[in-house]
Amino acid sequence: NAMESDTYTYEIAGPSRSCFDQIARARIGCVIGSMGWRDNNHSDIGFRIPEYVWQNDGMRENFKRRCLEAKDWYIQYLKTGQSNWQDARAILPISACHRWSMAMNYMALTGFMGKRLMFSEQADTVATAWLMRERIKEKFPLLASYLRPASDWARKCVEHVGDEMAQAF
Repeated sequence: NAMESDTYTYEIAGPSRSCFDQIARARIGCVIGSMGWRDNNHSDIGFRIPEYVWQNDGMRENFKRRCLEAKDWYIQYLKTGQSNWQDARAILPISACHRWSMAMNYMALTGFMGKRLMFSEQADTVATAWLMRERIKEKFPLLASYLRPASDWARKCVEHVGDEMAQAF
């Protein structure tokens, strides 16, 4: 019961929409409120560029150009008056930055961190989880010390074993 009574609330802004989609899979012991794409104008949205793309000059410029083209198309689509934001949201790439708030009890947080702190996850998902852990560490260092990747608890790699799905990534 003690692990379920402590709840931590976060306001998160900046990770990609795909990061949000991964984090929002948390269900039990977690409540999430997302800045929706259906009824909000995202004309000023930014994009999260994956590290591999960022390190490659040609890919980075192509990625940026395509994101800006999508953003321009999104803005033009909104100006037509023929469609609504609900339709226009289909134009934005999943790398677009996203905002949400979430509350999670400590028991759920330990399970969440066990998976999301592992470096086999998407980079901004891992970074978000580590930053969430750091916020807890500021006020509750003992509790934060128990928020570790599952491989740390197992004392072996649990990300690359056998023919599991994680091996594909």
